[in-house]
Amino acid sequence: MDILGHHQQVLQVLKERFGDKEIVGIEIGTACGDLTKTLLREFPNLKKLYTIDPWTHRDGAEFEASLPQDHHNIAKEHAYNALKEFGDRVVILPMGSDEAVRLMSEYVDFVWIDGDHTGEQVKRDIDNYDPLIRDGGIIGGHDFGQVPHLTEQIKAKYGEEIKSGGDFTWWVYL
Repeated sequence: MDILGHHQQVLQVLKERFGDKEIVGIEIGTACGDLTKTLLREFPNLKKLYTIDPWTHRDGAEFEASLPQDHHNIAKEHAYNALKEFGDRVVILPMGSDEAVRLMSEYVDFVWIDGDHTGEQVKRDIDNYDPLIRDGGIIGGHDFGQVPHLTEQIKAKYGEEIKSGGDFTWWVYL
């Protein structure tokens, strides 16, 4: 696979796997909604995309969660504004992924993990969301090889099944 930005890699992997098939997905880690919007625009066959983000500052956290609450408020507003054009094709869940999984009532074709990067949370996201993926689906995410504790959890679960691309993407065909 050519070295593409991670958004382009997600698109390429999903298009290769699903083509024009009607699909449902989950994105953990919405931020400003850029990937969410890209997926919904590029996949008219993506009939529903659940996107999850608490948009909350956490003291002592790493990555985006450590940013000031004002940053999260702006990102949340931007996401809601950017995604409103997609109507009921997108379901925005403004909460943590542990809480959101309890609301899931359908199986999905893919889960993309790019939220809380702690090893414990990545393990919970994999354990919580992997069972929701239909046979033939995909679980994947970002920051593989870049964040050691995240990478360790992914390798512990999927081992040799992991595919990876440039820009720290990873995915597994289930």
